[in-house]
Formats: sequence, structure tokens, C-alpha cells
Amino acid sequence: MTVTRKFKPKLKLKGYMMEHSISQGDMALVVGLSTAHLNRKLNGNGVDFTATEIEKICLEYCISADVYFFNLNVS
Repeated sequence: MTVTRKFKPKLKLKGYMMEHSISQGDMALVVGLSTAHLNRKLNGNGVDFTATEIEKICLEYCISADVYFFNLNVS
């Protein structure tokens, strides 16, 4: 069975969460989502993160949206 993703999984963000022992439940509380909904967003299923959600995560964990949410490979 092939999984069709609407968006790329947020692998860097998931790695950051693992390195800093941040559970999906903890991040879901920061963003105001259910753990299941956050999981779908992290894995690229369903809708992508909103600007407000990205801002909340970046402010809470002092991380850069450019690094963890946007692919800025410019040639």
C-alpha cells in the first residue's frame, strides 16, 4: 500500500523533537491541536501547518521557520 502525501513530512522538526525530548502531545498543546491532528501535519498527511501554528512553534521552542518549515534552496 502506497501512502499519498499532500505535503512533505517535517523530518527536521521531528528530529528536533526527538533530540529535545518534545512529545507530540506537548507540541500539540502549544499549537492548540489534538495529538492526532499534529501527527498528520508532521507526517505530511492532511493539511499543512498554518502561519499561526508555525509562529507558535517557533516562538515556544526558539527555532527558525526557515530551517524547520521552509525549503529555501535557492541557486
